Amino acid sequence: VGQCIKPGIDCPGHELLKVAGLFAGDEDSYQLFHCVFGPVINALHGDWPEGSSFMGDDNIAKISNTMVDPTGRYALSAVMDVRRNFSGLRFPSCCSNEERREVERVAAAALSGTGVSLPLRGSESHLATPGGMSPHQEKHLRGLGTLFSEPDSKLRLAAGLGRNWPDARG
Repeated sequence: VGQCIKPGIDCPGHELLKVAGLFAGDEDSYQLFHCVFGPVINALHGDWPEGSSFMGDDNIAKISNTMVDPTGRYALSAVMDVRRNFSGLRFPSCCSNEERREVERVAAAALSGTGVSLPLRGSESHLATPGGMSPHQEKHLRGLGTLFSEPDSKLRLAAGLGRNWPDARG
């Protein structure tokens, strides 16, 4: 449990910025350390029924291009944070570089032919693209807002999310 709570110990948050500070190492962590994760999940998401799992909604028809704040006075942008959970592979906070490369391999295979999977510049993990994407590709993806950003928050770094950067981030 020490590795799970380390980010919260290192970065306890601020009165204006509340953080969970708790990172599961793998899917079994939720059951193994339920006495720790249960109360935190309930505090963040209200009464979360024991034994329930998250039900995603992949209906793209529900996505809207309606501006949240048409005046631009209060909301300038919105960010969507995507996380991966592949059964049988540890989460980014605990995975080895080899596991991270396996995640990249599985994701790249699933996305092959779509043109949306490119390794970050400087990565040596993708044999088909040694050294990663070109500077032009990186600039284009950064302009679209779809490029992985190196973790810079103390919380994410304390959780180990920046290990071996940029390797296996394609």
